[in-house]
Formats: sequence, C-alpha cells, structure tokens
Amino acid sequence: MKPTAREWVRKAENDFKVASPDAACFFFQQCIEKYLKACLVEGGRQQADRLPRKEFIREKRMKLCLRD
Repeated sequence: MKPTAREWVRKAENDFKVASPDAACFFFQQCIEKYLKACLVEGGRQQADRLPRKEFIREKRMKLCLRD
C-alpha cells in the first residue's frame, strides 16, 4: 500500500476507534470519507495534494472506488 493511502487508512481507523455513541454518525461519516480518499490514492486516481473535497465525495459516494 502506498504510504499516503496507508496514512488515510490510519486516520480512518482512528476515527472509528474514537466514535462515541453521541457522535457516532459524525465519526463514521469521517471514517468513510478517509477510506474513500485512501482508495483514490491507492488506485492512482488522485494525488495526495489534489484529493476531492468532501462535497464531491458525498456526491459520488462509493462509485469512486467500486467502479473497477
């Protein structure tokens, strides 16, 4: 796995670990976005400094990673 993708996965897993019942939806949404960014970087679709904004990721959802 590329180092940048690995870093996004680490961040996503940290969000998952700290999710409390009161803020679970927020942290899980953050976790999914970071996993999506890791997928984009690993697949060579985006460079680390040119990742899509949250709004773009929400629009495209999982289609970005599951197309292949």
